[in-house]
Amino acid sequence: MNRNCVDCYHLKARIKLIPRIKAKNNITYLDKKFDWPSATASCELGFLAGENGEPKVIKNIFKGAPRKHLNFAARCRYFEGMD
Repeated sequence: MNRNCVDCYHLKARIKLIPRIKAKNNITYLDKKFDWPSATASCELGFLAGENGEPKVIKNIFKGAPRKHLNFAARCRYFEGMD
C-alpha cells in the first residue's frame, strides 16, 4: 500500500466553524457547522517544510483527490498510521 501523509497521525487539520443564526418558531439560536472545504493541515513534527524552513500549510486538505506531493510518508521514519 502506498503511504501518504494524509494517513499519518502527525498531520493535524484546522477546521473553522461557521456560525449561523437560525430562527424557528420565533426562537433565535446560534448554529455552527464545520467549514470542510477550506480546512488546512500541517505536520505537527515539522517534516513538511517550505523552502525557507517554515512549516508548510496545505490548504483545502479535504477537497478533491489525495495529493501526490504528500507521498513524503513513504520515506518518513516517523510515519504513524495504518499500513
